[in-house]
Amino acid sequence: MKKLFLILFCLISLISYSQERHNQTFYLNGKVIDFENVYINPMNIDSLFVEKQTDVGEVYLYTTKQIEYINLDSVLQSHTTLDKEQNNILYIIADKVIKCESKVLIDKSFFIYVKTNFLDEVEYLDESLKGLIIVNISLKSEKQIRIRGDKKAIDNLIYK
Repeated sequence: MKKLFLILFCLISLISYSQERHNQTFYLNGKVIDFENVYINPMNIDSLFVEKQTDVGEVYLYTTKQIEYINLDSVLQSHTTLDKEQNNILYIIADKVIKCESKVLIDKSFFIYVKTNFLDEVEYLDESLKGLIIVNISLKSEKQIRIRGDKKAIDNLIYK
């Protein structure tokens, strides 16, 4: 009976502690940041240090220069014609739904691509969702250039 209790106790302890997710503390140049809501261009990160000896772990990021941030209001103002006062906007950044737009900070050095989707004409949605606007924001470290034209001509340019 004691062996069964001991095995059961060990199994429960193992399952409960191994499935628990510990959120690490992130530091950028010595200051605590909310890593879930701060988007840093990886090209600006100079070094990274992980401290494992703490309870939940600490990650130290160091940059080559001081990072300037913009918020979602600035992104809306500079990349769309939407009014920031509209409360029916769903933000998606890097395929992740944003839960609180006031906490989001984006590194100004990113190339920011914004695509808006208006759901007014979607027939199968409930009427309460018809006014929803989806703002999908893509962040790129380098500018994306699209070349259009004949594939054979482009291959000749690239491989010659």
